Amino acid sequence: MKYETPIAVPPVCSHEEFAREMGVMLQERYEKEYVNKIIEEDYAFLPPDARREVLKIAIEEIDDGEMMRVIYKNRRRAIIEREVLEYLKTNDTILPEGFFNFRLSRYHEELRGLCARAADEFRAKREYEEFLELLRFFVSVQISREEIVHVVWSNGEIRIQNRFRRDVTHRYEAEFIDLASSEGATNEDLLLSALIAIAPKKIVLHNPPPPEEPIVKTICAVFDGKVEAEA
Repeated sequence: MKYETPIAVPPVCSHEEFAREMGVMLQERYEKEYVNKIIEEDYAFLPPDARREVLKIAIEEIDDGEMMRVIYKNRRRAIIEREVLEYLKTNDTILPEGFFNFRLSRYHEELRGLCARAADEFRAKREYEEFLELLRFFVSVQISREEIVHVVWSNGEIRIQNRFRRDVTHRYEAEFIDLASSEGATNEDLLLSALIAIAPKKIVLHNPPPPEEPIVKTICAVFDGKVEAEA
């Protein structure tokens, strides 16, 4: 089937079936191309490498099988199907490219929302990387106060122990009393601040949360090559 030629509803096909077929075809044929167009035009202020990264994130959302992203994709397809059904009330054939470009304004807004989410994710990743670089710098200029530090998660608490497995949590918490009293400050915030201040040469995590948890990812990223985990 050539997309450039008009497509008529087959005699054996209902309008609803035809709309579903068109929804699938238009998404598969034009969606990624149009997303690239949006990013090139609406995010032209970003450097080329940044636009490529935003596009990559947007394409990952389109292809992702995660439930929420599938819901977004199905919602976009439903918009196409409704527009096709409306169009067929007064027309017998559809020119796919023209229909996609000029009849799907609401669908295009959905794609702009997808691109905005991708741009937000890109900015968040970049800010996180800058945050990590700053923490790595702080660690690099600190004098190591403990050769080895053990971090223990137990009964909802996080404890810091020295190389002799003596608890030194309160010693370092006292240095961050202002942070501890800040609204919204968490145990993870205090832990990270303490580890940066200690600048240990080795960190052993005992019973830590899963590796994908933010605190574990951040510790491993800041103290790259210095972290071990024990169950």
